[in-house]
Amino acid sequence: NEQLKTVTIYVEKGKIKDIVPGDEVLLPTEKEIDVKGNIVFPGFIDPHVHFDDPGFTEREDFETGTRSAAAGGITTIIDMPCTSIPPVTTSQNFDYKLSIVKPKAYVDFAFWGGVTSQQVESGEYKKSLKELKDRGIVGVKFYTISGMEFYPRMTVPNMDKAFRLMKGLNLVCAVHAEDFYLVDYYSHLMQEMGREDPESWSEGRTYEAEPEAIWSVVGITEKVGNKLHIVHLSTKKGLDIIRWAKAQGLNVST
Repeated sequence: NEQLKTVTIYVEKGKIKDIVPGDEVLLPTEKEIDVKGNIVFPGFIDPHVHFDDPGFTEREDFETGTRSAAAGGITTIIDMPCTSIPPVTTSQNFDYKLSIVKPKAYVDFAFWGGVTSQQVESGEYKKSLKELKDRGIVGVKFYTISGMEFYPRMTVPNMDKAFRLMKGLNLVCAVHAEDFYLVDYYSHLMQEMGREDPESWSEGRTYEAEPEAIWSVVGITEKVGNKLHIVHLSTKKGLDIIRWAKAQGLNVST
């Protein structure tokens, strides 16, 4: 009931067996851990990590990432498909990644899946997304803008096709939302002006880029009826659009 209470938590074989009011130990135990004065939480879930494994392990890998997660109270992470080589865009790539990262994991984990415009345009996505769903992905990541060689941005027509298939598969469509044309124009404008100051980076990725992209993908969802999740929201205008979409009954989250 949204209140802090003093309790005794009994754990058996790594799982909570019972939660009893008060701090008196009433049952026989092998070990007692005194955490009086602390708040005990269940393990947290981080649904958006980039652990760069395999492919970019000079930056991080599944061992360092999941150990850090555990140290911070996070017991489940969900790794993005794009910052590993190869990206998780096929069942074969999924299996390869799993074989490498599973022995390194210190916490529970799952994967986001991926899809590229090339797969959509060739029709391969109809097979690859179904196979990834069978492997257990929680959803699929899309970028409206991208600087990644192996995971390019997705156009609106291709997102529409993928969203329609994913609705039938009951998968979440997670979108990194920044309008490509606005960011491309203003980023180059900053460079042409010789701007390299910290503010120029924000001005290049102009405020309007996020709400503009969110409107686009919400528009697709309004027609298709898929599950849509906007990742790392950073603008009030973007939040206002999401609130509007939810008020219309659309399945949109952030």
